[in-house]
Amino acid sequence: MDFSRYKAWIFDFDYTLCDATQGIVLAYNRTFREFGFPEQPEDTIRSTVGLTVPESFMIMTGSTDNELAGRFFESFVRTADKIMTAHTEYLPGARGFLLALYSAGKPRAVVTTKMSYRIVDFFEKQGEPELIDFVIGYQEVEERKPAPDGLCAARAKLERDYGVDGCAIVYVGDNEVDARAAQAAGMDFIGVTTGTTPAEILSSYPHIAVVSGISELLHLTENA
Repeated sequence: MDFSRYKAWIFDFDYTLCDATQGIVLAYNRTFREFGFPEQPEDTIRSTVGLTVPESFMIMTGSTDNELAGRFFESFVRTADKIMTAHTEYLPGARGFLLALYSAGKPRAVVTTKMSYRIVDFFEKQGEPELIDFVIGYQEVEERKPAPDGLCAARAKLERDYGVDGCAIVYVGDNEVDARAAQAAGMDFIGVTTGTTPAEILSSYPHIAVVSGISELLHLTENA
């Protein structure tokens, strides 16, 4: 499989590049307690990662109150700002793959439903802010994944500021919302199964490949 035609790579963050499970669960359950809701088990919370916090809140509580979901989100962000980065770590192969792309001079971006500053903070705390060129997060677009807005914004920036042809960009993600966003944006997609979405669901959308994780992607590109 030839990945050399891709001159720029866009990644989802949670369960694609990194595992922030501990921080996510802590932040949700602290905020649930604050709002008088019962704590949720880890698997339930993990199953909503990839959606926005208000969407996840409504799914896990059954609430349809948009105003309440908005207040929950604001409180969640305050809590997550204090604890998330310290409870986030690379998934196997992710740092190595980003380093390989950096060494090859290929731009790297993240499109996420998280706040973009939190992604930037992670790479800064790792001492390697150069591994990601830019982040399109929750506050940079009006419609989040599975809407294509984030990917389209990233593609436009890569074309404008980095001189990359839009056809030479690929998106890597672990969730069905990632596959749907790539399809809506008309962008090549590589699925990784390090999240909660099984391979058969990722494979049901247009894709270049579905692999077990970034570590397999690193192996494939190193041996291409």
